[in-house]
Amino acid sequence: MKSEKVGGASVQIDVAPADLLDRLTVLEIKSERLTNREQLSNVRAELAGLRAACDRQISVTAELRRLSSELRQVNETLWDLEEVVRACDAASNFGERFVDGARSIIHANNRRAALKRAINRLLGARFQEEKSHPLPDPRTPARRVGPW
Repeated sequence: MKSEKVGGASVQIDVAPADLLDRLTVLEIKSERLTNREQLSNVRAELAGLRAACDRQISVTAELRRLSSELRQVNETLWDLEEVVRACDAASNFGERFVDGARSIIHANNRRAALKRAINRLLGARFQEEKSHPLPDPRTPARRVGPW
């Protein structure tokens, strides 16, 4: 990929397709949940650019649509769990709810990594995210530890 200096406004890099799709799902969630106008403007601008890049470079199949949908669900779960953990942290409440939330984040992140690996394999990606621990089967749902 050709690179040009653009004054720090943005950079062009090669990324695995799953990283692009993951970023898209996170931006979609942010565009629905953020309320600050300036943040929303920034998120929507980045989302539009990344959607265009995705549309140009990735052919969508039923299997990719399914995996991307699951990736979005896991990212929504992670958002919700982080809210729980942050609320506990703000209240200095490090009891069962905090621990359950933190453990659930670990399980959801494992699920997220497995889904990204499945997406990259499906698309024949040149790059693959590597983890130091074994990943679950991508068909296994993320385990929620807590009652929420």
